[in-house]
Amino acid sequence: MAGWLVLKSWPWQAMDMSYNVDMRSANPMMKKAVILLLSSVMTIGVLAGTTPVRQDPDLSSPAATLRSFVAAFTKPDFDLAARHVKDIKVSPEAKQWEAMLREAKLDVKVLDISTSEGPAKTVLATCKLSLGDKTGRSQTETSTISLQQIGEDWLILQPGTSLEMNRDPIQSFVILLGSPSALFANAKQAAKRTTCMSNLKQVAVAAIMFAADNNDVLRFNAGNMNKKLLPYLKNDRMFVCPNHSGTTPSYSFNAALAGKSTAMVSKPAETVMFYEGSGGKLDFSRHDGTAIVAYCDGHVKAIKKGNEKTLRWKL
Repeated sequence: MAGWLVLKSWPWQAMDMSYNVDMRSANPMMKKAVILLLSSVMTIGVLAGTTPVRQDPDLSSPAATLRSFVAAFTKPDFDLAARHVKDIKVSPEAKQWEAMLREAKLDVKVLDISTSEGPAKTVLATCKLSLGDKTGRSQTETSTISLQQIGEDWLILQPGTSLEMNRDPIQSFVILLGSPSALFANAKQAAKRTTCMSNLKQVAVAAIMFAADNNDVLRFNAGNMNKKLLPYLKNDRMFVCPNHSGTTPSYSFNAALAGKSTAMVSKPAETVMFYEGSGGKLDFSRHDGTAIVAYCDGHVKAIKKGNEKTLRWKL
């Protein structure tokens, strides 16, 4: 056996270096040095071969960008996810959520994507998503998001941070990357709006129960409704919106219904019974441009500013 040991591998090739050592003539110190050198080269080579290489995201189309973004976010790899979004930087506080998402094992699948063209090389994409977690439970949600073509890439445009955005999965993902504090501040406001809707619904149900005990007549008005309806409620906090301050009442009664029989209301599911505001005008300052309205059939709804003209006030 010739006993030649040839060392010619990475990273020595990159430096155009090779070593030929005759082990038969090498002294013990030389043999030990060669063995150590070989061990180092092999170790470096193994490490180099197993180090993961981050691939560039697929931004070739709106659908490809959205699928790639969802995959990166749920991995979770926030730095990679941010490369799908125009002009966004991952905030330090957002990085804290990566471990939590990894523990939750968020499972989001893009089921379908449709797009409509907009101005300045933009599109509005509508995505049907399956949202699941480690418990195995899942639900289907719809998300809408705008994208813009920049060069050959399609990038997601950052959404606003209103309460409505908190209900959109992909928009919430994007907000979480850049401004988690805004997202959770909005979540707090959303909780207050939910409380307000619950309060007003209970007031409406109390009014229906009161009418049932009074020959189906709403024998109260805006001035005495709290006193008349309180026996049908848990406590007087039901009359207060969490976002309302001041001495004026949080909720008002539709004056057209005062003293009237519920049988006279031709369209109870469309007719306003209680509302946030006063004098027949809705107050949109409490819930990010929406006001809560309770109808004569007992259901409640958040009305966006501009849609109040569609409300029915008369019998």
